[in-house]
Amino acid sequence: MAFAGSIGPSAALIPFALIKNSQGEQAASYDAAGRIAFTRAGGQVYTPDRVDTLFIAIATDQTPPLGITVTGLPLGASADTGLLVTGVPAANENGLPTNFGPGRGRWDGPTGQSRLRVTAEAIVDVTVVANAAGALAVSTGPVSAGNARAGVRNYSGEVVDSILLIVECLHSVQG
Repeated sequence: MAFAGSIGPSAALIPFALIKNSQGEQAASYDAAGRIAFTRAGGQVYTPDRVDTLFIAIATDQTPPLGITVTGLPLGASADTGLLVTGVPAANENGLPTNFGPGRGRWDGPTGQSRLRVTAEAIVDVTVVANAAGALAVSTGPVSAGNARAGVRNYSGEVVDSILLIVECLHSVQG
């Protein structure tokens, strides 16, 4: 299932307005090829060849990004799960920029296999959820057809209104 709300429709790239890079620069746009551009502090917009870390802040817009846990369904089959992909996003998936990591279709390239690491921090109403720790679980699968994917699932038992995702590309030598 795709993340809901402000993260945009499924089968599309994540809206650039939600993304910052590791230098804290705000994303400015995507080009026609799906490469993300950022704005430097001085106002200059640039498109890097490669981005290895993205910070994606998904805030509530009346549609929480992750719904209440649905038990008994596999990861990705319900509204409690969001799926990120480096390849062309299909229905119920949200796409990462094409210049993220080694790029679309090149995650198992000649320099070794890259890995996708996602850290998800839920912002929940702590008056409702007594123990918010461990509310979100992240699952990444093996690289397939040169692309990686990760699922973020809500196990809190409550609707998650806002999430901070830290999405990183790790090189094969980086544990």
